[in-house]
Amino acid sequence: MRRAAFIALLALGGCSFDLSRTGADGPHGDRMPGESLRRDQPVDQSLADRPIHPVLDQARAEDKPKLEGLKPPDGKPKADAPKADLPKGVDLAKADLKKPDQTTPKKDLLKPDQLKPIPDLPKADLLKPDLVSAPCAYGASPYLTGNPSVVLCQLPNPYGWCSAANHCGSSWHVCNVDEYQTFLGGLPLGSDLEDAWLQGLVRSGGPVVQLNTSPCPGCGGGSVASAVVGLIGCSGGGAVVQTTYPFVGVKTATTCNRVGGTSVQGYWLPADCIAPLSRILCCR
Repeated sequence: MRRAAFIALLALGGCSFDLSRTGADGPHGDRMPGESLRRDQPVDQSLADRPIHPVLDQARAEDKPKLEGLKPPDGKPKADAPKADLPKGVDLAKADLKKPDQTTPKKDLLKPDQLKPIPDLPKADLLKPDLVSAPCAYGASPYLTGNPSVVLCQLPNPYGWCSAANHCGSSWHVCNVDEYQTFLGGLPLGSDLEDAWLQGLVRSGGPVVQLNTSPCPGCGGGSVASAVVGLIGCSGGGAVVQTTYPFVGVKTATTCNRVGGTSVQGYWLPADCIAPLSRILCCR
């Protein structure tokens, strides 16, 4: 029985045992007492599954093929799959993998290198007369004269000097006789510019004076001795213009005439300060 077990052990270890080279009593003829061995005696296969010795069991376990480190059939080690770089602090267990971040990064508009200096824009001067008010006021209608600095204002009603002077815009004023000569060049005027008030004075309560740029001093009633305040035409004797009213101003005319004590020539005529006129000339 001991010999049979030993033979089975050798068979499990991969060793072969040839009985043809031994005698019936074994290779040395030292058959154990009471035992016999024949070639055709079958080996008990149940002995292979029976634990024989702890050391042998451990050796048998170590002979099993190891899967670790095995190479694929092509002989090359299998490369690890690339791993995606995740931002720091991202938890894969909590990350929403179904909705990738599709937001477009926004530029930081506060970065100095992205800021461009804004050029200073020209500012409108709101104090300029042409941006503040119209040249005419209180219902008067403006008409061009050919010079942007001079506008004829058609009054809503005929007025004496004292009321007519209020119908120029806030940034405008009644043209005085010097401005009238400068801006319109002392040339003949059309009939549409005739009989418009100018700021000038040839008589102030008494004798006739030389033409000057003063406004009429008053528009009240009264009368004084008659006096010649102008001459019609600029050559020859001409007809005289005389009045008993104490305050005499100047108005525009389509012909050249002489006004005042020294008979200053120009396209104008003397006018009592209370005379109702329908036009006024405004300058700026």
